[in-house]
Amino acid sequence: MTNIKILRPPRVNVNMDGRGGFWKQIGMIIIGTTISLTFTVVAARMSENHQRAKDRRLTSMMVISAISDYEEGVRGLYEMMARTDSVAQWLLNRPVEELELLPEEQLQSLLDEGTNLYYLSYDDTYEKIFSHSIDTWKNLHSYTFIDNVGICFASMRSTTDQWNHWGDEIVQIKSIIKAHPDDYPGTSFASKCLRSPELRNMMGNIHKQCCWLNYKIEMFHYDNMKNMAIMHITEKELQAFLTERENPIDIGIPEPDWNYDITPIPPERLTTFRDIDARIEQLKSEGGLH
Repeated sequence: MTNIKILRPPRVNVNMDGRGGFWKQIGMIIIGTTISLTFTVVAARMSENHQRAKDRRLTSMMVISAISDYEEGVRGLYEMMARTDSVAQWLLNRPVEELELLPEEQLQSLLDEGTNLYYLSYDDTYEKIFSHSIDTWKNLHSYTFIDNVGICFASMRSTTDQWNHWGDEIVQIKSIIKAHPDDYPGTSFASKCLRSPELRNMMGNIHKQCCWLNYKIEMFHYDNMKNMAIMHITEKELQAFLTERENPIDIGIPEPDWNYDITPIPPERLTTFRDIDARIEQLKSEGGLH
């Protein structure tokens, strides 16, 4: 009997290497995607935080510089009032009878100097932006800074109103004297003013008001230094910000001349009514006008 050899197919070792590689690839894709998304989110968050920090610093700088500008404005007013204070005290310490010996124009000039009050201005633009923006408050992350800035803005408004109201009172007293000169003794308007108890009292308070201005200057400086400390801003950084903001911008054309009152009248303006001029000349020649 012939032996028949049966050919068997080779044994195939079936294992999970194929399926394992597939899931391994899927896992790597998932991990890679997760890491990529995480980096994207983290990078976006870092960029957002960096921008918020820049916005926070810019907002702080703008607010602090606005308070600093107002402080300088009050300081300038205080320095200008030194002359007014000196003249007022001199006038009050001289008998009116002696002052009346001066020429009327000179005495009036002295009175004007002794009652000359410069008005104080306050631009509330930064206050409105700061006070009406909830997003700005949220971004600042400091309620202490917000409260302190609010105190500064309120003080700036009240200082402006109080000073200007006081100046209006002096103007009003002088207006009343001018409108009713017979109610006040004196040979001239200036001497009548210097005999008015109300105006003399106001002039006597000029020195006190100047001292009050100096106190407000110190308070604005003190409160603004606290603002800078809260937001970690140095005086050098603030000065650099102020300098950069004040740098002129070159736009390629010259700035208009501020001395506009000396601009000559164009000749054509003087010939607009030449027909009427001719008629006037005719009337003059006929003896109708002298």
